[in-house]
Amino acid sequence: MRHPYKIIFYICIAIYFILGLSIIYLADLKVSDENWHFAASSLVAQGKLPYRDFAYLHMPLMPYFYGLVMYFFGSNLIVGRMTSLLLGFLTMIFIYKAAVRLKGEYAGIFAILPVIFNFDIVYNSTFLYWGPLANFLLSLFCFFLVSKLKPTI
Repeated sequence: MRHPYKIIFYICIAIYFILGLSIIYLADLKVSDENWHFAASSLVAQGKLPYRDFAYLHMPLMPYFYGLVMYFFGSNLIVGRMTSLLLGFLTMIFIYKAAVRLKGEYAGIFAILPVIFNFDIVYNSTFLYWGPLANFLLSLFCFFLVSKLKPTI
């Protein structure tokens, strides 16, 4: 076996998706603000504007982002949760790539292991609220910050 880290990486991704999908479809998620964010995203998908057409107490990036996805795939809570799961996956990819850039392939694996095996992180990446989008944007920023550095290996 020439590159075992690739197999480990794919196993980690599979574990993340299995856990995430089982939480979305099997768990009884009761997140207090999810209905608020879902309603705002659905209204944005219908062409309404936050603050002007409906009350919204947060910054508007989240309903615009999820509203854009709901515009194309339908205004459904599962669509929002799957979008959050995809954002969690992309967050893991950018964390992995940043760690690989800094210290190599095994560092990438060790960087995503706490993400996958911390049930709270996976759980919070499966419902519609601002957390998955904020985590994604932070990991994207870190990836671009690290990509400007010289590799150490």
